[in-house]
Amino acid sequence: EEYDLESYLGTLPDPQGQWTIEEVSAPPLTQRFALDRPYSVVDIGIPMWIRLIIDNQTQTDTWVLEEHIITSNQNWIDLYIADDTGTWTHKRTGELIPFAERDIAHRHLGFRLQIEPGQTKTLYIRLSSASFPLILRSAKAFAQHDHHEQLVLGLYYGLLVVMALYNLFIFLSLRDLAYLYYIFAILFAGLWMFNFNGHAAEYLWPES
Repeated sequence: EEYDLESYLGTLPDPQGQWTIEEVSAPPLTQRFALDRPYSVVDIGIPMWIRLIIDNQTQTDTWVLEEHIITSNQNWIDLYIADDTGTWTHKRTGELIPFAERDIAHRHLGFRLQIEPGQTKTLYIRLSSASFPLILRSAKAFAQHDHHEQLVLGLYYGLLVVMALYNLFIFLSLRDLAYLYYIFAILFAGLWMFNFNGHAAEYLWPES
């Protein structure tokens, strides 16, 4: 139901961001993809091509490819999948893509994949930054994981609201500015977390 893809990704740095899908999927570039290529701090921020071969030996046909670390600063992510005729299907998501135009309407960046049982697909992914914490989940596992995450985050946001309201009542009673400053600190910390967790892009500024 769930696979961490870190050790299955073939990587190819593209410092100039100039290679096309036709170039990286054909010799000689296709032979330069390396598994387990270590990347350093200096690599962060440069475009990166990733090749992933999925051999579906399960009975599940609907999958979600997700970048599960929100702070990886991916301005855009391109996904290329070839069909049986060799025609490329292109999908794009990323932090600079309006929320409604993303392949999955979710706070995490990701793509929905249709891979039939017994089918093998080769995926090429182009990242705007050399960071690739990718995970593959079945649609069922993705929904369950998201359900639990949303519950925990809802409790967290609710606690912040209660803290702000409680201190508001104290401020109205005592008129002590320290409580007002504390309310602002709570609200702005909550807004920062709301943005950090991807909810601001979903609910506050989806077209930004």
